[in-house]
Amino acid sequence: AVAVVLALLTRNVWALVASQLMSVAASVVLSYLFDSYRPRLAFDRDVLRQSLNFGKHVFVIGVAAYVTTTADNVVAGRLLGAAALGVYVVAYNLASIPIGMIGSVLSAVLLPAYVELQTRDRERLARTFLRAFAASCVLLTAASILLALLADEIILVLYGTKWLGAASILRVLALICFSRGLMLVITPLLLITRGPALEARAKIVEAMAFLLLLYPLMRSFGLAGAAWAGAVIYLFTLLSRLWLVRSIAPRAAATALRILLASTCAGVPGLLAGMLVVSGLRATTARLIAGGLVSLSAMLLTMSLLHPALRRAMREMQSWLRAGFIIRQSRGG
Repeated sequence: AVAVVLALLTRNVWALVASQLMSVAASVVLSYLFDSYRPRLAFDRDVLRQSLNFGKHVFVIGVAAYVTTTADNVVAGRLLGAAALGVYVVAYNLASIPIGMIGSVLSAVLLPAYVELQTRDRERLARTFLRAFAASCVLLTAASILLALLADEIILVLYGTKWLGAASILRVLALICFSRGLMLVITPLLLITRGPALEARAKIVEAMAFLLLLYPLMRSFGLAGAAWAGAVIYLFTLLSRLWLVRSIAPRAAATALRILLASTCAGVPGLLAGMLVVSGLRATTARLIAGGLVSLSAMLLTMSLLHPALRRAMREMQSWLRAGFIIRQSRGG
């Protein structure tokens, strides 16, 4: 709200800065209203040592993650210019929306849940991971298929014909949406069971591989090369993390891989059905609605047939939606 109002009044980019500051300030105030805990300054040598030992690895993880998420922007701007960078950023931001809405929320909830289950019930920890992984597969597959299928329509509705060049990039970045979103479910499990040192080393390798791929691919294929470099690295990252899960819970890792394959296979008929519908329609709105509905229906039906964990995840999400609708109805009454 602050960003929109200030942007209309000032017509200045500082409206975005002010909105970020207001958001953080509001979060601090609300945290004091919602919880009775009050922080206070204190010095504890043991806690400081543990924090520094943990923090040095987290710092490396953050730096490496920053490289893999921003190096493509830097190289695109230097090689192809500001206009090409703008097109790429539009596509990348759209592909990142499902990650923020789905993966980040799950990651924030799963980390404390994994920590508690790690000390109490390892079997339940594995089951919780699989439930979260299956639910994420359903949501992220749906989001990725819609982005790939309706990239042109989404760009036209949100940004207009001027930015239509971002559609082809968005189709490739849909792969990043899927892989990177699932990483946010797996990484907390590895952090609390294997520690941050392993994740830090893996992040360094991934960042170096991304840099090695990025420049030659972008030189050869332009913005599409940057998108494919990210897609390849995140797919490798996803598969390598699933392999690491084997050392924690071999059965859960095998089941997660089967869920991943079933989700990927279910996306194919969803995409094909949507393409068939979209090809017969001219109006942008009709293509968005009809193509999206048919694609999702075909994908969800195939998922329900391929793996019981996906079928169970869909039932659970349906019950969540029904419960939320009932709560809204009761509040409205």
